[in-house]
Amino acid sequence: MTESPDALDAAPQCPRCGDNPLEAEPLPSGELARVCARCEGRLLDAAGRASFGPALEPDPDALPDPFAGALPAACPCCGGRFERAALRTTAGETYACGGCGAVFLGEAAFVAARRFAPPDASPVIHTHGLELELDAVRPAARAAVARGDAEALRRSIAPVPIERRPTGPAPDTQRAAIAESAARTEPLDAGLAHARLPVDEPVTATYGPLVAWSVALLSTLTHFGDLLVLPVQIQFHELGHALAAWAAGRVAVPLPCGITLVPAQPSSLFTALTWALLGAGLYVGIRARRTPLVVLMGGALVAAMGVRLLASTSAQARFVLVGGFYGELLLPTLLALLYHHDPIPRLRWDFVRLLALPVAATSMLRSLGTFVAAEREPSRLMGGTFLGGDPHGSDLERIVRDHGADPRAVMRRLVAVAVIALVVVAVHHAIAAARARRRVVGS
Repeated sequence: MTESPDALDAAPQCPRCGDNPLEAEPLPSGELARVCARCEGRLLDAAGRASFGPALEPDPDALPDPFAGALPAACPCCGGRFERAALRTTAGETYACGGCGAVFLGEAAFVAARRFAPPDASPVIHTHGLELELDAVRPAARAAVARGDAEALRRSIAPVPIERRPTGPAPDTQRAAIAESAARTEPLDAGLAHARLPVDEPVTATYGPLVAWSVALLSTLTHFGDLLVLPVQIQFHELGHALAAWAAGRVAVPLPCGITLVPAQPSSLFTALTWALLGAGLYVGIRARRTPLVVLMGGALVAAMGVRLLASTSAQARFVLVGGFYGELLLPTLLALLYHHDPIPRLRWDFVRLLALPVAATSMLRSLGTFVAAEREPSRLMGGTFLGGDPHGSDLERIVRDHGADPRAVMRRLVAVAVIALVVVAVHHAIAAARARRRVVGS
């Protein structure tokens, strides 16, 4: 691909992410695509789009999309606006620039386009009675070809001598590379299966939380589905113990049966390893410019250092015991807040979140109900473990016996934390839904 002032910049930014640089990726036709390492979308200028043949032409039979919007950033080729476009490649996200004809394809759309692209695409195109080599003409001519503007095409190529010159690898090598790429490429139905659901899609951003919390409230009030949520609630409790123990430098092992093995003494080696892992996560979040990951890793690192360096041994032991109760509240809160974010796209959180939010909401409401009842009658939490008994007593019994805490005061603090967490989640849902609707209206 011949670069020029009209072509893509040396380091353009992803029009979907807005702040992530695009990297060059050669196409079998000899043109260059630009790929975003964060969302895995591809940007194709007019020449790159033309090299895919009819795969990226407008679809005349497509129905209008009521939620079609525009990408937040401008087109790196001409500064125009990327609007949602109905192309013959309909899997995933497809956007087209009305100014220069460039397109931005989501990962699934790019996979589908490669399947539909001509297997022996030539760098020579035939349009308006002219035979042109895409690599030999100006970017303005490429844009004119993409728009079908014959007059602009003739004006743009008039002073340019057209010479036949090879682009990309030799024909045999090129055909072999295309065949190998086609063999590795997923079929169209796999591309559709990998289509992404944006976290700021208006319907799921607005109505998903309402449905999830309504189901959770109904389940909590009627005890419907308690047996399904109880194992998850137990794991939240044990992970709370484990996270508190790890912050205190102890090698804790949470077990699925309602028990967490916690050594009495901290380990300096495990403390250093924990800090290193949290620091690495913070560095990745800063490099990828993912604010949720930066806040999560940075907060966890500060908390771990504070507990390990400032708290006494007795305070650390109490912190580990109380951590189970707070795990039942804070871990579901984290899942609820992440509903509107996609921290690691490769984990398919865009789909998993639709199942995780109802479970997290139900677990959180059940824990709140338990703590409210235990504030009135602390004996409700004086049971033992999930297996039926604990020679050392339940968590609340050990907090009262070993640390002289008031059980009702402990429960009151937990209820207060639960109410604050619910308010934070509700406000976050409302803000995210308003932004999603504003994005559609503004486009």
